[in-house]
Amino acid sequence: LKGNPPMVPKPTYEPACLLARNFCPADVPALHAIGHTQNVARMMASIHRNWTRNQTRQWMTSAPFHGMIGFRIGVYARTTDTLIGFVGIGGTPTNLAYALGEPHWGRGYATEMVHGLLGHCYAQLGLTTLTAEHYTDNPGSGRVLTKLGFEKYAESGESMGKSLARLEPAPQTLYRLTHQQFKAATHEIS
Repeated sequence: LKGNPPMVPKPTYEPACLLARNFCPADVPALHAIGHTQNVARMMASIHRNWTRNQTRQWMTSAPFHGMIGFRIGVYARTTDTLIGFVGIGGTPTNLAYALGEPHWGRGYATEMVHGLLGHCYAQLGLTTLTAEHYTDNPGSGRVLTKLGFEKYAESGESMGKSLARLEPAPQTLYRLTHQQFKAATHEIS
């Protein structure tokens, strides 16, 4: 995480190809473009398919990083400082959410950004257990979660999730990850 205001703790989270930090006002157009695509919006619970720039601004400023669990931050390409996605952890139980703009799919960025974030949250923020889910029509997210050590605890169809960009609830697969599982799984990819 970089670019936090001086009074906010600065965690050490800088994945190899990416930077992660609080959003800034200049990010509204890029974040709006990411969330405005059907293939991204329908995989997220809190993003409307047709969200306005004002809704985008409100969403990106509603949960900045303040040194504890309960935040959403931007993820940027290190070489260009361009916003390519976002990641967040919060809720009860503590849950992971992330997304990348479509042009950045299939490059390993999702694994890199989530790996870096989880390493920081487990080491610095006292995270012990994390949940995540993906809609069954998004198997790529399932592969990212499994690679990072998440284990399924509810198979597809046992849980239905709501998205503001879908007309009806859709089947999800639910996962859980403990600190020990994360350490064991990521020892192999580090």
